[in-house]
Amino acid sequence: MILVTGGSGFIGGHLVERLARADECVRVFDRRPAPVDWPNVEYIIGDIRDRASVRSAVRGCSAVYHLAANPQLWARKRSEFHQTNYRGTVHVLDEAVAAGVARIVHVSTESILTRARQSAPIAEDQAIAPADVIGPYCLSKFRAERYAFRLAREGAPIVVVNPTLPVGPGDVGLSPPTRLILD
Repeated sequence: MILVTGGSGFIGGHLVERLARADECVRVFDRRPAPVDWPNVEYIIGDIRDRASVRSAVRGCSAVYHLAANPQLWARKRSEFHQTNYRGTVHVLDEAVAAGVARIVHVSTESILTRARQSAPIAEDQAIAPADVIGPYCLSKFRAERYAFRLAREGAPIVVVNPTLPVGPGDVGLSPPTRLILD
C-alpha cells in the first residue's frame, strides 16, 4: 500500500493516476474528496494537522508520498501555514517512521532553495538561513524540509524533492501564472 497525502491536489492527483495505472494499491489522505475514482485507490478524508488521523492513514503502508500542504501563498491567518505545512509534515514524517514505512518522499518547494534577492544561480551546497526565506508560506516549507533532513540524517528513509511551480492540465486551482497563460 502506498499513501499519498494531498492526493486530491494537482501534483498529487497526477501521482495517484500514475500509480493507479501501474496497478499499485494506493491510499489517498486529503481534506478534499477524490476527483477521480481509480481502481485500487482508497480515499480517506482527513487532515494532516490531526496526528491520530495520520497515524491511522500510514498504518500498513510501505511507502508515503507527502504532498499535502497549504500552497495558497496567502492565508487569512498566517499561522495556518505553520500548522499545515510544518506541523502537518512533522505528523506525517513521525508517524510514517514510527509505522516502519520503507520509503518516505517529502515534497517541498524550490522557493526555499535561494536567498531573498539572490541573482546568482543556486548552488547545491548553498546555505540558506530562516532570515533568507520570503514570507510565512516559504518559512513553513523551509522548517518542514529541515525537519525531514534531520530525520534522514538520523537514518529515516526520507527523500526530499523540490518541484518548481507546476502548471498544466488538471490545474483546477488555476494558479496566477496559469491564469496569465490561459487569458
